[in-house]
Amino acid sequence: MALNDCCRCVKFFFVLINLLITIIGLAVLGLALWLFFDTFHYLQVTQTNEEYYRGTYLLMGVGILMTVVGFLGCVGACRESPCMLGTFFTLVLLIIVAEIASIVWIHMNREKLRQELKDTVSAAVRVDYGRVLPRTEALDVIQSQLKCCGGKGPRDWAKSFYNNGDANKSGVELGVSGITGAVAGAVGLFKVPESCCTTEPEDAACQASVQVPLSGTVTGVISQQGCGDALVQFLEDHVWVLISVVSSVMVVEVLALMIALSLCITVMRSENEYKA
Repeated sequence: MALNDCCRCVKFFFVLINLLITIIGLAVLGLALWLFFDTFHYLQVTQTNEEYYRGTYLLMGVGILMTVVGFLGCVGACRESPCMLGTFFTLVLLIIVAEIASIVWIHMNREKLRQELKDTVSAAVRVDYGRVLPRTEALDVIQSQLKCCGGKGPRDWAKSFYNNGDANKSGVELGVSGITGAVAGAVGLFKVPESCCTTEPEDAACQASVQVPLSGTVTGVISQQGCGDALVQFLEDHVWVLISVVSSVMVVEVLALMIALSLCITVMRSENEYKA
C-alpha cells in the first residue's frame, strides 16, 4: 500500500510540522529546566517557592507532552499508521482545547490576577526582603531595572522586616552609618534598599537618600512608583510577545490537526482499496 505523489508531499510537510512541534516542546522543556535550576527574578518574586516549582513542573510536563506528540506525528506519518495518526489528532485537539480554556480563564480573571500580583509583591517587600535570599535578589533586580521602590511606593519599607532591628540577623545592613532599623525608627527614619535609587548605588546622592524620614518628602533620587504597578505595566507592555508565540504555536497545531485528519482518512481509504 502506498500513497500517491500528492499525498507524499502532504506527508512530508506534515513530518516537517511535527519536527517543529518537537523542537518547540524541547525548547519549552529547556526553559522549564532553566527556570528550575536558575531562578528568573521577575517570576520568583511573584510566587511562593512551592508555587514557583509547581509552575516549572507544569511547564516541564507541557514540554514533554509536545515533544511526545511531535514524535508521535512523525512516526505515524512515516509508518502511515491510522492508529498513531488518530492518537496524534486526539492529543493535539486536547492541547488546543486546554490552551483556549486557559486563555479564556486568564482573560476573565485578568483584574484579579493583576491585584494578586501587586499584593504578592507588597508581601515580599514587607516580609521576605533580607530574609529570603531569592526574593531579596529578585526585588533588587526589579527595583533597579524597572525604577520602582516598594510594593505601592517607597514608604512600604517603613513597616517591613528590612527595617526591623532583628533583620541584622540575616546579615543585611540596615543603615548607612550603623543605624539599625530599630534605632532609625526611634529617630524618625527608615531605610530603603540602594536598588531604589535612580542613580548608581555607589553615588553619594544615593547613599545620602536611602535613609528616609517617616514624615516629609522622599527625595527624587528614590524611585517613587511602586513595584506592583511597575511590574504589571512591564508584563502588559510585553504581553504581545506571549500572544505572538502562543498564536504561532496554535496555528501550527491547527494545521497539523487538519493534515493529520486528512492523512488518516487517506491511509484508511488506501488500506481498504488494497484489501479489496
